[in-house]
Amino acid sequence: MHVTIKDKNMHQDMEDSYIAFNLETLFKKGDRVVCIDDQFPLQAVPLFGGLPVMEEVYTVRDSFTQEGKKVILLDEITSDKLCHPMLKYADTDFYFEPAFSVNRFEREEDYQLKIWEEL
Repeated sequence: MHVTIKDKNMHQDMEDSYIAFNLETLFKKGDRVVCIDDQFPLQAVPLFGGLPVMEEVYTVRDSFTQEGKKVILLDEITSDKLCHPMLKYADTDFYFEPAFSVNRFEREEDYQLKIWEEL
């Protein structure tokens, strides 16, 4: 079934209120997350504009799967885009922002609940 929206304002309102929930990463834009693992290999440090800190709260900017890994971008940390190493010598360049593994984070409410249960 195809639905055509004739009212452009209604269409824009629908787009503005839509927030994608990534079924693979289980995070969506705007989710508040807590860093539960801030141990990064030394070679990764220069790739990022900053690194998350253990038990600090961050806001999800985007979530997706990158090279088979579930990752997120954070509002509070932005990094320069890097040229993808596999395409470096191809006819085209593909740039991406380094992202963080979802395994380094928990939703803030889940983290708080776990803390309360441990008390």
